[in-house]
Amino acid sequence: MAEIYASTATAPFFRKGQVQYLNSEDDEDEDDEPFQETTAASINEILKKVRIPQLSGHEQIQLMDMIECAAFVEKHRRSMDENGARFMLFFRQHALRKGRTSEIQLSWREINWAYHSTTQDILVDFVTRQTHGPVLWRHARESGIFMWMTDVSALRAQFEIVARNEYTSSETKSPVDCSLFYLALKKKTVLHGLWRMAAGNKEQAATQRLLLNNFEEEKWKTVAQKNAYALLGKRRFQYAAAFFLLAGRLGDAVEVCLRQLKDIQLAIAISRVYEGDGGPTLRKLLHDEVLPLAAQQGDRWLASWAFWMLGRKDMAVRALIFDTDASLHIVGDSELPGVSITTVLNR
Repeated sequence: MAEIYASTATAPFFRKGQVQYLNSEDDEDEDDEPFQETTAASINEILKKVRIPQLSGHEQIQLMDMIECAAFVEKHRRSMDENGARFMLFFRQHALRKGRTSEIQLSWREINWAYHSTTQDILVDFVTRQTHGPVLWRHARESGIFMWMTDVSALRAQFEIVARNEYTSSETKSPVDCSLFYLALKKKTVLHGLWRMAAGNKEQAATQRLLLNNFEEEKWKTVAQKNAYALLGKRRFQYAAAFFLLAGRLGDAVEVCLRQLKDIQLAIAISRVYEGDGGPTLRKLLHDEVLPLAAQQGDRWLASWAFWMLGRKDMAVRALIFDTDASLHIVGDSELPGVSITTVLNR
């Protein structure tokens, strides 16, 4: 546990209403200057010129990143809760180091913090601004946004933004690029409209005619399924997953995301958007894929997230306290007395 949780000798948190802030009520001196971005910039200017003993050049750069991130979060801390501030700190740190090192990556610990934040609207705005451009699926996967958003309506709206951005991301504006996203949203009509504008695409005529059909009928479901298998044979995996959705076979689309695309986040995202958080496909995915993966990797944070998504809050807490393998085999519906997810996340 020492490797996972920070030292308990941390400053006490200041509560205002139901929201905790990263602030120390006892230690704060009213005369102290607030730690602002200008202060951080001044410190970092000095660190660019002065070498700190016992620190390597790389470690000094990391220190500068941490100073900048701390000031950034301090600027926004009064508008978010503690878990949101923690996520923002690590995500900002990741964004600063992106392209310079792959050492810092967002983990399921950070995704859990965002998932349990009550100020997710601020976090959504924050991560979308950090891309400095249209949010594509690769950006969404990097932030884990479709793992931690809890408002399904907001999640679907954000997924549609990604769909639109995927369509406009290339000069050719091919509907192929956004098909999986629009069909997960069950917006076949929108996709058909995009194909109508896809002049010059050799697949336009055939796809337009196909999308005009009623895919509630078994005949057309079979046609879509055959197309999906043909696309798999051509190794057009994402497009194949889209046709599985057109055929109403969410489970097959999820399998393609897992086995061929190797993208578990995409599998979870399309399940949440297509069926909702209570859907049987998502529950099967969490039970059969996510929890075994958590056990295999020894990732208690991934296990906790999956249990919480499954409505097993008692197991979500146990996963953070006990060994992952052991917690996955605990049965029973009783809650741990006197222990909450907030208590564990604050450790």
